[in-house]
Amino acid sequence: MIYKDARDREIISQYNGFNHKELAAKYNMSESYIRAIINRHKKSA
Repeated sequence: MIYKDARDREIISQYNGFNHKELAAKYNMSESYIRAIINRHKKSA
C-alpha cells in the first residue's frame, strides 16, 4: 500500500480544485475515484 499512499499524496499535491478530469486521465482512474481521494484527504486534514 506504500505505492497507493504515495500516489494519493501526489494527486493531492497536483489538485487545484478544478482538475479532476486531468488527474483522472494522468493516473488512469475515474473522476469519481479522484474525488474520493480528495474528499478522504479533506476529512483527515
